[in-house]
Amino acid sequence: MRGIVLIASGHPYYTHMAYNLAVSIRFRSQIPITLFHHGEGVNFLFHDQRKVFDMVPLPLCYITENNKTEHYKAKVHIYDLSPYDQTLYLDVDMLMSPYKNIDDVFDKLTGTPLQFACHGEKTMEQSTFSEWVDLKEVKEKYGFDHWYD
Repeated sequence: MRGIVLIASGHPYYTHMAYNLAVSIRFRSQIPITLFHHGEGVNFLFHDQRKVFDMVPLPLCYITENNKTEHYKAKVHIYDLSPYDQTLYLDVDMLMSPYKNIDDVFDKLTGTPLQFACHGEKTMEQSTFSEWVDLKEVKEKYGFDHWYD
């Protein structure tokens, strides 16, 4: 079964963004959408707004050893979280074009085990910024001098 997974964790507005994204998808598709949520943002959605997706509390899979909350790390647990055989994870800070159908995205990705957006290869000379790791530490420890953003 195909479905979309969204995560709203951290800032309360992420639930509103998730709702707007789901409505934009619903314009052309009735594909199942599951929203994994954490925090107070879900309380700001009206009852009718909650009906656009299945809502599931997000397990605390993003707490580090030093008890720091890193909400984005829930993304690496998508395969564990998803109730679908074929899952498309989307960040909630986007909208689906009314001229496109999300089902076409699934059709184009059929047979592809993993797909993600990539902005190209980077080197240390071009940038040392990453939201995920300290790139200087990665270079020192593993010898990488380039990566895909």
